[in-house]
Amino acid sequence: MAGDKNPVRQYEGRWATRPEQVKEGILFSYYSPGAGEVLLSGDFNGWKHGTLRFTKGQDNVWRIILRLAPKRSYDYKYIVDGNWITDPNNPDLNPDIAGGANSVIYIGEKDNLLAPDDPERHNFTLDGRGIERAVFSSERYKRDFDLFYVLPSGYGSEPVPAVICLNNYIKSQEIDVYCRKNGYIGIFPSPDVGGEYIRKGKLNIFSELLRDVKDRFKIDDDRLYVTGMSNGGLEAYLVSLYFPDLIAASAVVFGPYRLR
Repeated sequence: MAGDKNPVRQYEGRWATRPEQVKEGILFSYYSPGAGEVLLSGDFNGWKHGTLRFTKGQDNVWRIILRLAPKRSYDYKYIVDGNWITDPNNPDLNPDIAGGANSVIYIGEKDNLLAPDDPERHNFTLDGRGIERAVFSSERYKRDFDLFYVLPSGYGSEPVPAVICLNNYIKSQEIDVYCRKNGYIGIFPSPDVGGEYIRKGKLNIFSELLRDVKDRFKIDDDRLYVTGMSNGGLEAYLVSLYFPDLIAASAVVFGPYRLR
């Protein structure tokens, strides 16, 4: 298009691929001759709808370029005519907070898009982030669950505050950093604890979880907190209502719930 200064125009004629690095930033592309609108939403824009619009080329490939901050991963999805989908050209996925999946990319320390075989990706794994894994066993429901956790620097014999993060908070690239920096134990139970039990009214599983973590860690009972985002916010809200004497405070993030 004459006079069009949109940088994506120079990439017309190239196949739609997984996100790739170009001189202007990270190029996202999606092939769809019939779509009327394609949007991008993810960690980079707070999952807002409608702020990042693709441009359709004459080759029927929709494109957008973003400049992203380094040293972190970004979950994202495409919104095609109102339908949220993962990137069909990117096999890298992360579990989302609703029990599905998001596409994910990794930006390295040098502001570079990390290839699938790049060893720097290890920094984004649980092991690379120093997140430990244990198993929480529910006697009542006869089931084992993953229990991930982060210990603060200097953790020893003295009780310290702890925050239980519900519904897949573990995928956040910052939560473990904040826990270490501020002297908290970060506890991340499997999303199934909330999705299959707490949100279905089986609140006893949370009391079992509390007993487990208090036996496992040196926790200051007066500074035991719970938080969650989206469905996790609902879960945090519910356990706060049912166990007000056991939780010092809760932070409900995007977890609307209608009282009846």
